[in-house]
This record gives sequence, C-alpha cells and structure tokens, in this order.
Amino acid sequence: MAFIHKMNLSGNPFENIPSSIRQLHRLDTLNNENCKKLRSLPQLPSSIRLLNASGCTSLETISSSGWCGFNTQHVTHPFITFEFRKCWKLGRNARNILSDVLYRADKLKLEGTCHTIKVCYPGNEIPKWFRHQDERISTTMKLLHGWHNSNLMGFAICILAPLIPEGAGSYSSEYYRYVEITSDLHLKTKCGQIHKYVNNRGDFEIHRDDEEDKITSSDISSDHVFVQYGPSDLFNEHPDAIEASFYFKSGFLPQNENCDSIVKRIGVGLVYACQ
Repeated sequence: MAFIHKMNLSGNPFENIPSSIRQLHRLDTLNNENCKKLRSLPQLPSSIRLLNASGCTSLETISSSGWCGFNTQHVTHPFITFEFRKCWKLGRNARNILSDVLYRADKLKLEGTCHTIKVCYPGNEIPKWFRHQDERISTTMKLLHGWHNSNLMGFAICILAPLIPEGAGSYSSEYYRYVEITSDLHLKTKCGQIHKYVNNRGDFEIHRDDEEDKITSSDISSDHVFVQYGPSDLFNEHPDAIEASFYFKSGFLPQNENCDSIVKRIGVGLVYACQ
C-alpha cells in the first residue's frame, strides 16, 4: 500500500475516507469524483498533486491541517490541480481553506520547480486577498515601487463564472463540449515599451457533465471560483515594469465561438513569500 501512486475511488457510496490515507506518502493522484455520500476529507499525504472531488454533492468539510499542511516539497510534477466542482454543500470554512492555498504559497515550498496550481470550487466571491478585482473581461494592475524583489514567487489569476455557461443549454452535445478561458499578459515598462505574451493554452476549462444528457437549470445558475497560480518567469524578465494588463477571452469549443460574457468577475495579483 505504501507504494501506491494513484487511487480511483470514484462513484463509491462511503461517507468518509480513512485517516490512514495520509500514510500513503507516494500517493499523487486521488479521484473521488461522484462519491455522492462523501461528507468529509481527512488529512491527505503531502505528495498529492491531483485531487478530483467533483460531484461529491454531500461533501461539507475538509481537514484544515491536511490542506494547508499540504506542501509540494515532494512533488516533482509541474501541474497541481484540486477540483471541487458541484460540491454544493462545502461550508464557508472549507471554501476559505481552498481559496487560501495560493495565498499561503510560501508554505508550499515551490523552490526549484515551475509549478502551476489550479483550484476550483463553488462560490460567488473572488477571494479577498486578490486586492485587484474587476467586473470587466480585462484589467490593468499598477505595479508599485519595489514590487520586484527576492520574495516574488509568482502571480495568481481568478475568475468567477457559471459552471455551465448561461445559454449553453440550447446547444447539442456535439456542438458544445466545453468552454476554454485564456488570459494574455501585457507588461508595460518605465520607458513605455509594452511586452505582449499571448497564451495559446487554456487557463481554465469548464466541461460539460458527461453523466448528464442535458444541462439542468440548477447547473446554469451555479457560479464557481477558478483560481490559478503560475511562476514569476515573465515578470522576472521585466523588473522595470510599472503595469501588468490581463486580457481574458473565452470560447465554446470545439467551434471556438466567443462567449466572453460568461466571466462575471476577475481578480489578479502577485504572490510573495513571507518576509
């Protein structure tokens, strides 16, 4: 058991996961998708890089000691994802724990690896630690004097969007598979130069539910918070930057029809280690 790397528990009827799971020190993937009766998540091993608890409609609590005790010092994979889509019963404390994962990134010991961390959970508020928020599809953040220093770890972006975009119910499953949301970054320097970085890889994907043949009205009205942390490489290339502009765009795929209006609110910010 100690050598298990992946565990698929999806669709099981249990209410709890044994606390002994934290002893699986090599476990990096845990799939609890659609465990409809699961009510709580215990402390998890620090090696976890992919956790899918989507569709756990009874899930209320997650272990704070297990969550913010999580760190990536043993994780070599560059992508880390925590999925809690359709976990309608998640309490405020559980949502706060999830939203604070990136805010406490200094505890994740990310040195030496270019990690990308993604978190998704039901909610209707951008975390308050995103001090720069906007209701438009694009936004410009002023970079204050001294922003580029040795404590800079990366940057984070956040969007608030419905799990199933409004209006998508009129599309057949052949037409609409998922929505892809990307963000381009423009950095403006003191001398007025603008360095543009086009992102051709989706930051966020909102998939249709493969379990359902049709989209329900409750899904259409359900907002989720999508958060992503990325390394500071682009910012490090321009330490004299004074503004960072983010341009979000979204489209129904595979046809790539524009649907920018689904993004209700955005948040951006730099992430620093504690001094």
